Amino acid sequence: MKTAKKAGGVVALMATCALGAMLDLSHAGRARAEGWTTPSVMSTASAAASGADEATLGPIDPATGLRNPPYPVNPEKPRYAYTGPTLIRKVRVIDGLGGAPREDQDVLVEAGRIAQIAPGGSIRPAADVKVIDGEGQTLLPGLMDLHVHFVGVDRLAGSLETDPAQRSDVYRYKSQLYAFLYSGVTTVLDCGTTPEVGVGLKRLINDGYVLGPRYFWSGQILEGGVEPSGPDHVMIPTTAQVPQVIDYMRSLNVDMIKLYRATPTYIIERATEYAHEHGLRVMIDAWERNDTGYIARYGRVDGFPHLNFHFRITDEDAKELADRGDFVFTTFYALNSFSGRIYEDHPDYLQSPLIKDVMPPEYVALMAAHPTDPMSDVREAVWHEVVEPVQDLMGFPAGTPHKAIFHDMSKIGGENLRKLLGAGVLVAAGTDAGEGESLLTELELIVADGGVTPVQAIEMATYNGARVLKKEKEFGSIQPNLIADLVLVKGDPSRNIRDVRNIEYVFKDGKIIDRASLTRQWAY
Repeated sequence: MKTAKKAGGVVALMATCALGAMLDLSHAGRARAEGWTTPSVMSTASAAASGADEATLGPIDPATGLRNPPYPVNPEKPRYAYTGPTLIRKVRVIDGLGGAPREDQDVLVEAGRIAQIAPGGSIRPAADVKVIDGEGQTLLPGLMDLHVHFVGVDRLAGSLETDPAQRSDVYRYKSQLYAFLYSGVTTVLDCGTTPEVGVGLKRLINDGYVLGPRYFWSGQILEGGVEPSGPDHVMIPTTAQVPQVIDYMRSLNVDMIKLYRATPTYIIERATEYAHEHGLRVMIDAWERNDTGYIARYGRVDGFPHLNFHFRITDEDAKELADRGDFVFTTFYALNSFSGRIYEDHPDYLQSPLIKDVMPPEYVALMAAHPTDPMSDVREAVWHEVVEPVQDLMGFPAGTPHKAIFHDMSKIGGENLRKLLGAGVLVAAGTDAGEGESLLTELELIVADGGVTPVQAIEMATYNGARVLKKEKEFGSIQPNLIADLVLVKGDPSRNIRDVRNIEYVFKDGKIIDRASLTRQWAY
């Protein structure tokens, strides 16, 4: 959810697009385009000009070309540990399709794909095959978070939000890319970011500049009217501007369109109609109207990036979404982060290696400054924007503590999740966050507040995500011939969902990622 207000009229359609500068991904090109000054680092050129001794300057970060980054960094470049064929022997398999785990299985990975699944001990590997003993471990499909934000995490990191040079520098986000992979998240859907970041991240990953999860994005958030609800929204004043705005998004090669709360129904309908004509699906974050049948019906949208946490939807709402084939993303994490519940339930949350070893130190330090309630300021902003206008309709008297309201909203979301699943609606896991550990917490919350089984939660974070992206015939489950995006964990997540954190191996395209090489990559 975006909460920042920005005064002003119509946001110029092309004004935020700095693609020409962004596409020169060299440090020098970015410095020329953006006028960078970063006192805590020294470039190769400036080092030579200063006459500094080469031996004493320290290593150059290979991605940014910068010396002496502000924190101790990993000297190893992020890499794959092994790229050949692999046999995972005698392992428990949760295939992502929703069925019971299969015990004692052999899984052979060759040429980037799942080549064979057979009873344990029955596959005889060739001499060049790496064999992993899977006893006592569980193999999952690579996890998917279908509601992330990269730029959005910067709002929690002090000057990064107000420094446009750092904010628009796509290399700034590589530690977040590594954080996703480190936690076993091999696919993400970015639900709203600036063009230079969205296009840049796709290029960084697809052209091999950095390791990262499969990256899909919905472009900038589009909103009907003239007064934006967020700093990077593109406004659609009337239906006449719909083709121009959608065509602009198409030119950026977005995977979906995202509309926002204040958009009038007639603009939703026209935007969806035009997007559908050009092969794009549309979701809308309608806040208190999320997952309602009338928005889906009259707006013709394809899905919602959040559960409805404000009001209990009806059986008719759920049936209408199911009949239309609409999707919904969960996002318990964001709500329970705002309330502080995550940090109350897990006081050591920010000390998890899945966070502190991969996320930028200033992010962790800022959050840890208030360890039991690091999101209190954000909570008040979210309450003012999202809850206060409808608090009386939600049944909360004036003066109800805001934390209590958010706690109850999570319960409402859980009831709505069960109703949607009961009707057959496609529900996928999403966090509205920006680092990999968030999804592992999301799975816990889906089980705890959604009242579903761990296997169902894993299905939402794997196969259901692939279905939303229309990639289920390529990846998202453990089946022969599919791309081998996999996570091997100790324990049995079908019995204890927290076992998803016990990560031993992460595979992307059948290659084993060197997880240690992803840590402390902070030279941006």
